[in-house]
Amino acid sequence: MRAFAILSGLAALSSVVAAPLSGCTSELFCESSAALDARSGGVCLAELCVDGNQTAAPLKRDAPVPSKASVYADLPNSERLARGFPLKPPARRTKAARDGAASPVPSYTAKGHLLVRNAGDNSVIGYASKTVSTATLITPDLVNALTVSITLPVGATSGSQLNLAQVDSPNAFTSFGLVQGRDSTTTDISTGSFNYLYISSTNDTPAGSSPQQPGNMPSNSLGITRSSESAVWTIDIVSGTVFPTWINSGGVAATTQLFTQSNALYAGGDADAFRARYPSPVTLITLTWVPAV
Repeated sequence: MRAFAILSGLAALSSVVAAPLSGCTSELFCESSAALDARSGGVCLAELCVDGNQTAAPLKRDAPVPSKASVYADLPNSERLARGFPLKPPARRTKAARDGAASPVPSYTAKGHLLVRNAGDNSVIGYASKTVSTATLITPDLVNALTVSITLPVGATSGSQLNLAQVDSPNAFTSFGLVQGRDSTTTDISTGSFNYLYISSTNDTPAGSSPQQPGNMPSNSLGITRSSESAVWTIDIVSGTVFPTWINSGGVAATTQLFTQSNALYAGGDADAFRARYPSPVTLITLTWVPAV
């Protein structure tokens, strides 16, 4: 099992400030009834803050990454199912069998965790945590990582517009998806707009649909209705590639960036515009599928 160094800069995520601000720049810290720059006098530079002096907890341990070298060895199908690995493709049928009535395509379920890496240097930051409130935080510990699952046709190891089912989340929502940010003025994300998305818990939405209101964790915790999408994920469980694609209100797929601020996971169309709105440091990230063992 290999181990990667944890990104040490997280400990200072909220401390890199040129000068104190008199206003409040954090949505979750301030009263929602006032304008963002005129809310309470606390100083908070991140979108997600509990108090004005909060800094991100340092990740002191290496985030272990289970090896995938032997994940797809020559295991029998019974063992592959037990471990959440893809089944062997079915044996080629004879012409007589192929000419018969079509049968439903069998599927299998693969379980995994989402490893968070710094997009700049590929260093490991941690894992998406199983404890989800408004936004999902990053944990350095595999034991606290959220377990998710995807369903694929037998023989396939990748897919798009997939739902990521929550396996061990303490909340009742079915999937792990994208949810409209509290301060976002619309459900659309784009270059030049600070509009953002929480990576959080949501109920299912149809593949390819524009933003829906099926119920989600941010709506519950914030007390306002936020739109969300669940079937947004493109995943390859062999290469580990994981990325979401948000569908804007007009039905067009939006370029979707992933980033973190104050140890929370976000998506959006323009991380720089988000950073201009919430001046705490922002780090572009990638997600990697790690098989659950």
